[in-house]
Amino acid sequence: MIEITQEFLEGRPLSYSSLKAFRKSPKHYIQYLTQPRKQSAEMALGTLVHVLTLEPTKFEKRYMLYVKPTGTGSVKALDNLKDIANEAKKIMITQEELDEANRIKKALMDHEMSRILIEARRKSEIILRWRHKTTNLPLIGKVDFESKAWDTDFILDLKTGKSADPDDFIRQSVNLDYHIQVGSYADGYPRKFFRFPNFMFIIVETLEPYNVSCIFCDNKYVEQAKDEFYGTLMAFRRCMDRNQFNMGYDFRLTETMDYFSMELPKWYHPKFVGIEND
Repeated sequence: MIEITQEFLEGRPLSYSSLKAFRKSPKHYIQYLTQPRKQSAEMALGTLVHVLTLEPTKFEKRYMLYVKPTGTGSVKALDNLKDIANEAKKIMITQEELDEANRIKKALMDHEMSRILIEARRKSEIILRWRHKTTNLPLIGKVDFESKAWDTDFILDLKTGKSADPDDFIRQSVNLDYHIQVGSYADGYPRKFFRFPNFMFIIVETLEPYNVSCIFCDNKYVEQAKDEFYGTLMAFRRCMDRNQFNMGYDFRLTETMDYFSMELPKWYHPKFVGIEND
């Protein structure tokens, strides 16, 4: 197993993705480090939408349009195209895939608030590198873009998905630990740029009707996100100091608990209450 030391982390700083894995269990963090991750079709589409929307001048440098060969010799012809793309360090996409991404981009630009924020962008793909002083953990993050609109500074994360319904996204954001991402940006961005912008998510659907939602993160949410982010860093440091990366879910038990206990979630509403036995 990889030995997680300060020296190792200096060469591979903690990111939102690595902390998300660690929050499941230390073993998941090791798995994140050691197992290659394949990009799904949904992720590839999201990346393409990002480039077309936020950095359109980089499209030709990053992508190569191709027509899928058919008939006799199609396998060899496709292999030749892959060789060309690999040599040029480009991603192969079809015209149909590009058209789909452009429909999603159009939805973003047809939505008034989304369009204003995107057109007012000042930088895209902003790399953050900083250090959490209390734990001495090196960190890295990437902000999708920053914008100045309505005389207000924003940093924004552009998400693509099957649903942009705010209710769906808020539930999903908890499951995917997006608040850890927000907490990391809220800590790292001011350290690098000495500014304290507002944070927003822009979510666009990848299926018709291609709805768009802009969701603002208020101060209370950001403070809660930062607290959870800091708590995660403290837990990581404890795991590292005690060399406990061989542990699974039991690592999440506090020193005063010996087991996980079953409980009903706060959102659960009983269907039958107060019915007495005969």
